[in-house]
Amino acid sequence: MASKIYTSEEAIKTFVKDDDFLVFAGFGDCTVAYETICVLRDMFLETGFPKNLSVMCGGGNKGLDLFGEEGLIKMALVGHYGPSFKVIDLVSNNKIASYNIPQGLIGHLLRAVTNREVGLVSRIGLNTVMDPRVKGAKMSACTTEDLVELIDVAGEEYLLYKCPHIDVALIRGTYADESGNISFEGEIVESYAKYAATAAKACGGKVIVEVRDIVADTLPGSKVAIPGIFVDAIVKQVNPEENYRQSENFVYRPEMLGLVRIPTPSYPPLELNARSLIARRSALELVPNAFVNLGIGIPELISNVAQEEGCIDDITLSIECGFIGGFNVPGERMTIHPNYDSVNDEPMQFDIYHSGCLDVAFLGFAEVNFHGDVNVSRFGGRVCGVGGFIDIAQCAKAVVFTGTFTAKGLRESVGDGKLEITKEGASIKFKEEIEEISFSGKQALKEGTHVIYVTERAVFELREEGMTLIEIAPGIDLQRDILNQMTFKPIIADDLKLMDEKLFTVGPIGLREALDAKKG
Repeated sequence: MASKIYTSEEAIKTFVKDDDFLVFAGFGDCTVAYETICVLRDMFLETGFPKNLSVMCGGGNKGLDLFGEEGLIKMALVGHYGPSFKVIDLVSNNKIASYNIPQGLIGHLLRAVTNREVGLVSRIGLNTVMDPRVKGAKMSACTTEDLVELIDVAGEEYLLYKCPHIDVALIRGTYADESGNISFEGEIVESYAKYAATAAKACGGKVIVEVRDIVADTLPGSKVAIPGIFVDAIVKQVNPEENYRQSENFVYRPEMLGLVRIPTPSYPPLELNARSLIARRSALELVPNAFVNLGIGIPELISNVAQEEGCIDDITLSIECGFIGGFNVPGERMTIHPNYDSVNDEPMQFDIYHSGCLDVAFLGFAEVNFHGDVNVSRFGGRVCGVGGFIDIAQCAKAVVFTGTFTAKGLRESVGDGKLEITKEGASIKFKEEIEEISFSGKQALKEGTHVIYVTERAVFELREEGMTLIEIAPGIDLQRDILNQMTFKPIIADDLKLMDEKLFTVGPIGLREALDAKKG
């Protein structure tokens, strides 16, 4: 049997061609073939080869920005652009074609490629930027080819995401044996790595796997995640001490592999401010034994609130990269979730989300309109992408959007059971026109999703008649602090209430009692 062992440079020269369609795996630092992608980028800068690549990835990983060189890629199909500022510049300046599809559909689309289907049929993304009646997932003006079609299935609307033809898959594993069998025991999560491999082979393409080490003996079958029959090239890392990391903040932690459990930390008490107010009010939307997804930012603080109120054991957290259970670590990347109960690959995790099993999703927002549509994916013409936002928000039983009422310079004084705005934010977030529809209020109403929008001074509920103001903070003037800070007029509920004064005072907010009442 011919050897499958190559250097990164040899593998690229042997298996990658100009104009190839390349898919690479990864979430955060996990399963990203970082060394090989670095070599590919450097080869292009030095020689001009390979050029005009099309690149597909879920996003949120450290590899995408390495492709951000003009001429290296001509198209990017991603779930989230993350901190990939060079690629964002290429897209925003109309230098490359680009599509942004929900991150949960990246792995599912690879499954469809593997099954040699024409595309992936899904309701995810209807009436959002994914819908061809809106933008059809196109992120730049030079993106002309249609990737998404609106179709009718048994009288119901669906979206058809067309399958790409994949030439090369780039993956990182932990170990390989000389037959090319690949294990992932050193990875926190597997992302959609195995699906990238099978999709490439279904297209007659090639699979390059970068590994920390190559073992002489055959790997135990129970450890093999990708059989050697799917692998064309094995690349042993030159610098694993630097490039085989579980996270950008650490190389290795056994608790992140589920090998040990660590004490649950006691989060420091939250200081009363706009962010903690929003988290405290949002936590009241929890239900007993809730299966929950927490987004980045203010939603992360909800676990702090639950712990302070003695309710942390009443909720099960999850992250789209695959974890169910455990606890989140504020300030760390989303891949950090010690003491988890189980971990899935990314497509399986999104299967769970798409099934409607999430009781509550707590997510951020940047802009909201009268119809309850939310923008989180494009700002000032610069794309950042939807990530798993659409998958989660469209499928959860209830969605709580969290954010300050205005942005840029907002200052407030909190205490004595009331809120005072001392300096208004310069940027309005509740707007008649939003830049992009990342969440569709129309679709949420059709799906029967309960949706509320929690800010430090007001709470809105999405109703058939439109955005409805249902609560206002004590100390806030309705006209001055709310209506004058919006460019649309909301419906004001007949039973408009004051937010609970406990939220604006140091001490418990009664979450334990609220959950017990819901049990009855």
